[in-house]
Amino acid sequence: DAVMIGSGTALADDPRLTARPGGELTDIPRPRLRVLVDTSGQVPPSARMFWEPGAVLVAYAIRSEDAGPLIGLPDNVEKLELPSGYGGIDLVMLIDELGTRGLGTVVVEGGGRLIGSLIDLDLVDKVEAYIAPVVIGGAESPGPVAGDGAERLRDAPRLERVTTQSLGPDTLITGYVPGHTDHIPG
Repeated sequence: DAVMIGSGTALADDPRLTARPGGELTDIPRPRLRVLVDTSGQVPPSARMFWEPGAVLVAYAIRSEDAGPLIGLPDNVEKLELPSGYGGIDLVMLIDELGTRGLGTVVVEGGGRLIGSLIDLDLVDKVEAYIAPVVIGGAESPGPVAGDGAERLRDAPRLERVTTQSLGPDTLITGYVPGHTDHIPG
């Protein structure tokens, strides 16, 4: 129903967050909403995701001392002020707000801080990890998941009901966080 990214991903990748199978924009009605968690309002109005067809929600922190103006955005962009919280904004309130809008499934595509914060707050039900035969990153690059995490491997949450699927040269690993189920809107 929705796809969510953080400001770091928006600034680094400038994604469109649209359905483009085969590289072509389609009329597939998903996602219904693109969500940007931009605590301090630092993503510029020129970001591509704002100018693609469809609704965008920018969640930012109330009274953020370093908040950008969030001006010059097109009419399809809604701004949502939320209290500051773990992960920059109150992510529990954001997820609750998405639920009240009838959005039962939210795909979080990054970045590491946002994903880690959602995991730390126990807001993640299912994990899908795509592994590609490429080497990216480096000593200064953050990993795919930040947040508090576990200091020891034995303390890390182990996914349950893990499946793998080959997708050409890539591999998809799907698993569920212990105690959570796949929430499929009824």
